[in-house]
Amino acid sequence: MIFVLGDNGELSVLTDIREVRGQCKVSDVEYGLWEFFDENGEPLLPIFRAPKVVSRRLFSTASVSKEFDLAPGGDGSKPSLTKCWGPHIRLKPNSTFASLEDVLAHLQKTQQAGG
Repeated sequence: MIFVLGDNGELSVLTDIREVRGQCKVSDVEYGLWEFFDENGEPLLPIFRAPKVVSRRLFSTASVSKEFDLAPGGDGSKPSLTKCWGPHIRLKPNSTFASLEDVLAHLQKTQQAGG
């Protein structure tokens, strides 16, 4: 499970990286329009795949990266989802959580279990 927080305050609950890639355009991720968190609410950082360069005799062509992966952002540079919490957040309908209160209860439970 991956939590995705848009710059508009919409919180999505997605199943895996494939679903994230399907909903979040690479250019929007590069511009920082999305924040990503693991199932415990800890930050995930996007890692972009290096563009491929095709060399030819007289010129070279570069293609832009079309995919990204997510890696733990455990260096403390990004806040956890609970620290981003506020009245501006709206939950996008999903099959896992019925309300924002359910999400917050889940996050508090996982933090208690891990800490």
